Parts: sequence; structure tokens; C-alpha cells
Amino acid sequence: MDLFYVVLKEISFRRVRAIIVIFFLLSMLSIITFIQTTSKASIRTMQILMKNLGQNIVILHEKGDRLDYYTAVKDIPLFDQSVTQKISANKTIAATYYLACLEKRLALDSGTEVIISGKKEYKGIYQNPRGAENPFKLVPKGTVRLGSEAALALNAKGKNQITIAGKPFMVDEIMSQSGTINDAKVFMNLEDAQEIFKLPGKINSIEALECLCGIGGVESQIKEMEASIQKDHPYLIVIQLKEIALLRYKARKATDDYFYSLLQVAMLFVFLFLTMLGIMEVRERQREIAIMRAVGRPASSIAAIFLTKNIILAIPGSLLGFTGGTLFSLLFKPDSMISGMQVNWPSLVFCTGAALLICVLSGCIPLFYALRLEPAKIFRES
Repeated sequence: MDLFYVVLKEISFRRVRAIIVIFFLLSMLSIITFIQTTSKASIRTMQILMKNLGQNIVILHEKGDRLDYYTAVKDIPLFDQSVTQKISANKTIAATYYLACLEKRLALDSGTEVIISGKKEYKGIYQNPRGAENPFKLVPKGTVRLGSEAALALNAKGKNQITIAGKPFMVDEIMSQSGTINDAKVFMNLEDAQEIFKLPGKINSIEALECLCGIGGVESQIKEMEASIQKDHPYLIVIQLKEIALLRYKARKATDDYFYSLLQVAMLFVFLFLTMLGIMEVRERQREIAIMRAVGRPASSIAAIFLTKNIILAIPGSLLGFTGGTLFSLLFKPDSMISGMQVNWPSLVFCTGAALLICVLSGCIPLFYALRLEPAKIFRES
């Protein structure tokens, strides 16, 4: 008799038990999908909230004074902008984004000074597997973003046009007061800054966002990056803002570990429940199994019936679980989640694979128990 015909008749005959298995898989896989979807959105939200911490790597010319970089009081030695492209193409550096920067003080007609900060983005070879975009918002050419003090100095009232060094700019945003040197900065496109200072192709610093999600400890990754940069560009020095780097690394790792623990608990609970349900079914069907053994049905045939039934039930359970968990995460997004919630398609593959694996493994223990039953003993007791 065809195996699938037997299994389908078995499911139809014990439809209540089949519905219980599918419903339980649906419920638990919905929770798992919800956890995975919200985990991805939570990590992105954390990145957005932490963007004000800034980049965690700064690269300067060796002749530059670090104090001058932090205060922007004096001019920092220049080097070619093309260096940024070369560093960003270095496969040994686990950095996701680089910003070629030109920062210099500019005296206005009023006698007040502002800091011109021109930046251009370069994407690194190493890209975050989550596919996150650069969390640091850059300024389009011809527009500026003003710190609170710079806006006062330039008499900017809102999104109007202003003139800097004889060049017109449209104000994109006036940032709120931060109490840092950024209040005195005028953020603009790198090419605009180079035109103002007549320094085409020149920069005085490179800022980078190091991922710190490769293999090895955080300290070792930082040292490897510094050695790699100085090997190709010995005239550059690397400033590691380790507190920022470590804070991002620990926050991301804590989030990943938390959701990973929830996944483990949910999957263990599914495994235990289905195992107990399988043992109960074997106990109820002892006489039926004994008859199959007595008439010469091989153990492999009995095992195929049990495992095929579990596999067939796993497929609708996983699909319904993914659908339910996705809808739940999209409809009930927490207010604190400022990042957009999106359908997590890799979770469909995970749910299907997890459901098949758990259903097969949870069926092995009851099956082992069933195949050890002695037909003569069962008939004698019944």
C-alpha cells in the first residue's frame, strides 16, 4: 500500500491530533517569526538611536595634532581624497562606511567664525549582513545643515537660502543645541567645502564606522585595522574611539544574545511538547503497532509512517506560523520601534527548516519506544 496514502488516511482518521500539532506549530513558529522580525527592527532602531555617538575611527595625517582635530582651532595637514577610496577597498578592514572629511574654520564678514565640515561617503568592502544603510545622514550638494550657533552667526531662520563665502546654499536643517563643537559647524557636501577653500581633491581626516563583528576579540580587530592602514599609508595615524566602538559592539551583542535565548527556549518547548504528544500516541496505539509487527511489517516501514506524518504536518504549520508571526509583528509594532518593520523572508526558510527538524527529532523518541514494544507482551496484557 502506498506510504503517502496510508499517512493521509492516518491523519484523516486522527484529525483532532493533527489539528493540535498544526495549531501548536503555528503558535510557536508565529512567536519565533515575531521574535526574529522584531529583533531585526530593534537592532536597526538601536543603530538609529546611537548614531549621535558618531564614527568610532578617525584617520589623520601623522603631522597633524590630535588636539587641533578635536578643537578645529588650527588647520590640520591635508592629504589626497583618493586615499579614502584605497582604504575603503581594503578587504582586511571590517569597516562598513568611511567619510572623507575636510574641516576648517571660516571667518564670516561679521567677524564670527564657523567650522565648515564637508563630507563624502565611501562604502567599505565589508558590508553588514543585515544590509543596514549608513545611519549618518549626509548633505546633498548645494545644501547645508547648520549647528545652532552656526545658524545664529549666518542669520538663518529656517529652510531659506544663505550665502557662505559668496556661494549660495539652501538650508536643509537647523539642528538643536547639543552643547558640543557641532553647534558651531556648517555641514555640507565635500565638493562644496573644497570649492570654498579652493582645495580640490584634498581632505584632512577620514572618519570610519568600524563594524567589530568579525572573528576575534574587539581589541584584536582594532589593532589589525590600525596595522593594515599604516602598512599601506605610513604617514597616517589612526585614532580609535574605543568607548564608542565597544558600546555599539556590546549593545548589538546583548540584543542578539537576548533574542537568540528566546529562540532557544521557544524551540525547546516545541520539541518537548511534540515529543510528549508522540509518546502519548504510541501508548494509545500499542495494539495497532504490535499487530503490524506480528504480521511481519518491517521496523523501517513503521518508522516511515510516523516520520512522514510528522513531516507532512510540519509544512502547513511552518507556513501558517510564518504568516501569523509576520502579520502580528506588522500590526502590533511597539511605539518605541522607530525603524520600519519589514517582512523577514529569511525567517520563512528558518521556520520551515526548524519545523521539519523539530518534527523529525521529536518523532524519534516515541518511534524508538514504539519499535521496542514486544507484540507477544502487548497481546498478553490486552
